Amino acid sequence: MTAQAQLIKLLETSLPCLSQQRRKPYRPTEQEINQIYSLINRAIFDAELTRPHIVTGREVDALGWCVGLRSPKRRRSGCVIRLTDKWYSIHWLIFVLSHEMCHQYQWDILGPKRLAQGRRPLISHGPSFFQHRDRLEAIGIPLRKVVHIHRWFQYQDLKKL
Repeated sequence: MTAQAQLIKLLETSLPCLSQQRRKPYRPTEQEINQIYSLINRAIFDAELTRPHIVTGREVDALGWCVGLRSPKRRRSGCVIRLTDKWYSIHWLIFVLSHEMCHQYQWDILGPKRLAQGRRPLISHGPSFFQHRDRLEAIGIPLRKVVHIHRWFQYQDLKKL
């Protein structure tokens, strides 16, 4: 089964009821996060990304962050992805991890090219962030800058965030 097909299958899993979702019942293991990272990398980024250090925990004040720490280099990742340890569902982990991987692509893949041009690497929500939007949406993963959680609980549809 292709990486795209596996992601689609995960996104088609049934959701817990609303009251359970509010408790954020999905708590993925490190192995699950790494597997999902690999699927997204193969399906969307043609396996170009090198897995960064992925940190999970309650101290993350948002669902996820991608932080550039070292000067970007093609051989290893110069960033860290930080994720919360509690999720509404697996769908949200896939959604947020895809978002953060778009930032990683900006830093690790586009960053060295920008440095060679005498420009600084960036992590932003500009045009380079959205260059993978069509590939993500073809699988059912929306790429957004801002998320409206209340819309999730109203529609239960990632596309309507």
